[in-house]
Amino acid sequence: MPLCPVCSLTGAKLGARCQCDDAYLVSDNFRRDPANYIGQLVAGKYVPIDTLYFDERLTHYEALQKPMDRRAQLYLLAPQYAKNNDVVQRLTQCAARLAAINHPSLLAVYESFNDQNFTGVSIEDTRSYRLSKEAPFNGIDEVSLMHIIHQILQAMAQLHHNKLLLPHISPENVLILRTSDDPYSVKVTGVINAYLHDSVLNANPASDVFELGKMLLYLITGSTRPNAPLPPYRARIASIMPLILRATRNDEQRYSSAIEFLHDFENLLELNKSPHPRPSLQTPVSSQRPKSIRETETIDVVWMHKGS
Repeated sequence: MPLCPVCSLTGAKLGARCQCDDAYLVSDNFRRDPANYIGQLVAGKYVPIDTLYFDERLTHYEALQKPMDRRAQLYLLAPQYAKNNDVVQRLTQCAARLAAINHPSLLAVYESFNDQNFTGVSIEDTRSYRLSKEAPFNGIDEVSLMHIIHQILQAMAQLHHNKLLLPHISPENVLILRTSDDPYSVKVTGVINAYLHDSVLNANPASDVFELGKMLLYLITGSTRPNAPLPPYRARIASIMPLILRATRNDEQRYSSAIEFLHDFENLLELNKSPHPRPSLQTPVSSQRPKSIRETETIDVVWMHKGS
């Protein structure tokens, strides 16, 4: 039952103002945050109801947006970093690029804000679970596994197209939504968190592809070793293994971006198309071969220098 983080009174409605008038009602099993914003009104419209993650730079909340009580994820910079112009610029540029994307496998950005009291970003919240809870997918059917991989590649290709990176992608960055139309709908997350940390400074699309390839190896084989054997019931998925192995190469033969990786994957889908394709397996990104990042423009990370 929702409770007040200040006086511990309970109530029926999550996000309602407590009778003590000092806070809003939050999740009864909420986790405390360093800044004690749980149950308080942030940026004039958001009420954090639980803490999802925090470190010295930011805190990631589950929140309600007032007055419609829409669920959102809220990222707030720690006060000392909100005064750092480089970090604030990194956050706002990342949020602006994400907001320009309308893709079914990426979480939508609601807004970014920077005022005297708060600096942060709010994004879409979903009722989902992390892929890490099921990976490796030893029991999932191959059609569904291909569907999941396809969506992850589409999301990463879209990020690279919009000059965004996601270093060290892992099953923790992949959310699974179960809907009546699709039991394995994917949302890739973690970009905002990545751009506030130094791991992005030395990253590029090819290094993203390397980490992506290792993650896909793990999903399929249960190991990140390139020579890991395929389980017997993974024989049909063997056709994409040369692509994944190319993604994990340590030389110039590796894909230069997820755009190229996606192009080859979709070509294989066309070659191996089943006479009874899965209705929910859609391709929102064009299967025509796009120009690679290297053929158009490089990822702009010049403004992300070590001083941030």
